[in-house]
Amino acid sequence: MTTPGRAQAIRLTGWIAIDSEELRRLAALLDEHRVRTLAESGCLEFSVRPSPTHPDRLLVDERFVDRAAFDDHQRRTADSAWGVATRHLRRNYTISDDTLGP
Repeated sequence: MTTPGRAQAIRLTGWIAIDSEELRRLAALLDEHRVRTLAESGCLEFSVRPSPTHPDRLLVDERFVDRAAFDDHQRRTADSAWGVATRHLRRNYTISDDTLGP
């Protein structure tokens, strides 16, 4: 249920399975993806970092102002160098509503 006066942000959390050799190979693309994502007008937060408990995973945390901004990000990412180069990697994500305060 949406509280009046509060917008519904979208949050994506989860992980990407990637071995250390492939991560080294793709590090520059991840850096570029991070910069481009944070520059998107609807991006509130974006973090991709190594998992402290699973060395073969990157933890992902993204937050966008609304569903439209999130969908725009997904479209841009799909055809980006990062999206194309990592299409084969296993991902486990949860997408949820995240209420923004006034």
